[in-house]
Amino acid sequence: MITGWIITLVVLGLIIIGIGVLLFLIYDSLLKARKRVNNGWNQIKLYVARRFDLLPSLIETLQGEITDEEGLLSEFARVRGIYANSNTPGEIAKADFLLTNVLDRLVIVQEGYPSIKKNGGFQRLLFDLEDDQVKIVYSQSYYNDAVDKYNLKLVKFPSKIVAGWMKLEAKERFEYDYNK
Repeated sequence: MITGWIITLVVLGLIIIGIGVLLFLIYDSLLKARKRVNNGWNQIKLYVARRFDLLPSLIETLQGEITDEEGLLSEFARVRGIYANSNTPGEIAKADFLLTNVLDRLVIVQEGYPSIKKNGGFQRLLFDLEDDQVKIVYSQSYYNDAVDKYNLKLVKFPSKIVAGWMKLEAKERFEYDYNK
């Protein structure tokens, strides 16, 4: 009779330990997924911030070279203001997309200003801005993939239960809205 109780207690103990190990593995998996999302987001923020940090130098270089007939200089300032008030991936993507549009206009306008085309400092700034944009695109791919995997974990059973206990929320993808 006592051996029956011992066997029952051992089986229950093993079940409880198994559930505990499973919960720990799920918890650990969610933490790793969240860390990948945060790492990807930090990369994007770094490159976007660097692009916007280059704007004062770009504007300073342009002020002596072009008139603001196209409103480019004021447009750079406006876009920088939008970025300064951005917090979410969607808002930052919008600000970066607007910056890219203004830079595209600048590339067209520079054709009418040979002195700008010959200005090595300007060309270097333009190269750095474009290089950072390429890095953002690569980081965006990594980040969005990490977000998709993380968000999927939040809705799948049994990790959904652990995510609820941890009060984890879905993350927003970093995507450009080409319709704006």
